[in-house]
Amino acid sequence: MGLTQEEFLQVRRALRLAEVPAQKDTPPGKRNTARWSVDAIVGFAPCRETAGGASASDGISDGVIAEPPAKWVSLMDLSPTGASVLSRSQFAPGEYFVLALPGDGEEHLPAVCMVQYSRVKLDGTFRIGAEFCDPSAAGPAKVKAALAALKEMGLYVVDTAHMGAASVSAAPAARQPELGPRPAQSQRRSERRMAEGRAVIHTYDEMGEPGPIEEVPALDFSETGVCIFRREPLRAGQHFMARVPVLNAKPIISLCRVVNVSACEGESRYRIGAEFVSPPGVITRLAKAMFRWLKPAA
Repeated sequence: MGLTQEEFLQVRRALRLAEVPAQKDTPPGKRNTARWSVDAIVGFAPCRETAGGASASDGISDGVIAEPPAKWVSLMDLSPTGASVLSRSQFAPGEYFVLALPGDGEEHLPAVCMVQYSRVKLDGTFRIGAEFCDPSAAGPAKVKAALAALKEMGLYVVDTAHMGAASVSAAPAARQPELGPRPAQSQRRSERRMAEGRAVIHTYDEMGEPGPIEEVPALDFSETGVCIFRREPLRAGQHFMARVPVLNAKPIISLCRVVNVSACEGESRYRIGAEFVSPPGVITRLAKAMFRWLKPAA
């Protein structure tokens, strides 16, 4: 059971995939449906029971470091019936996990997946191929726990028609009141939009001295903040100047304050969420200089 046509259209639109995949993306005999090559980071939560009844979020179970309840992984390719991801953890054929695929606005569509293969790469990571399946096959309780873990990451995971009793949030047309605030990462005051290409950033050290100019992948942005990827992490509260490209509009140029940082599973890079802020007095001159440097490129 794959994504519905409308759901796959939402995901394809959010990931900016072509209407028809490139010929090189669909080698014969690999999959019954056409597939698109993707370079994106998505939420991933395994449908597993932890030893001794302990939650994976406890971090340690019986002296063994437990796998996190949800994490970020690289989405390598996608089709209406399946996907493949890159993970540091091995999964056996027949195991289940849930992917949070980007949809319209800030919504993410959950897709329950059954592992078909797991191939180790030279760097020790695993390329995991899976097909979308009915949530009942994975077990409603496990799927519900996986969806809850994805929401704890700050993702707004919505109901879809095929999630049934396993879903943990209501469909947009009949949204139920939530029992408390959403996680901090998803408390956006405006709609998220996928970014166009790479952002240019400029970090500052503790003394307010500017660092080198960097080009980094940009995931998405809103009127209040931006999400980027970087090889090295930044500290929560650290500032950087950013120029974020926007389709058919002037780029956003703003000082940013880091709100959250998380490692991307299977890759040596970090997902960094930041909010747009006004330049504080200590770096106002540096910020203004950065604005002058970036504006000609706009």
